[in-house]
Amino acid sequence: MIDLRRLLVLLAMSATILATEGRAQVTIDEEEEIISALLDKTVPVEKCPINQQVYSALDGEYQKFQFLTGTAGGTVQFSEYRNGKLAWTAAGEFGCSNGVVICGIDLTVKAGEAISVGYEEFRTLDGEQYIVFSHLRETAFRRELNGVGGEGLKVELKNGFKPTADDVLIPVNVYRYSNCKK
Repeated sequence: MIDLRRLLVLLAMSATILATEGRAQVTIDEEEEIISALLDKTVPVEKCPINQQVYSALDGEYQKFQFLTGTAGGTVQFSEYRNGKLAWTAAGEFGCSNGVVICGIDLTVKAGEAISVGYEEFRTLDGEQYIVFSHLRETAFRRELNGVGGEGLKVELKNGFKPTADDVLIPVNVYRYSNCKK
């Protein structure tokens, strides 16, 4: 059975993608993600291994966050999609003391300086799981501003993406669990 709330959220996501990118339709990948969620094939976060959990940004920017390796420490990746295609990825490392008591990530800005920020995982009363990075966007922007220019994180550009002089390649601070990557 399709959850009406989920349907409305997915329709809003599609509308946001289209409106912010000035496109007439979503891509096949976006369509498949929406259809998969509508058919309720998403694995609950508690049944998804940490290195298969995919988190999506909430603020209209089409960004994703993933733990790639490890459970209490390992590698992470941020990614951003533009015009329906992967534009860039940024790699980093995460670690937690005493299992999962205090957790943080380490990333590098374009100027070569390392930044470290803490993060918290929490679940709402209705079961949605979030990851909130403490001042990640602000810290990366401030460090880069004092570096060589406003280019944001050290990233790997994908699919021929070329940032403009005004582009600041920085992840957002809040992500919500969206699916379990197979």
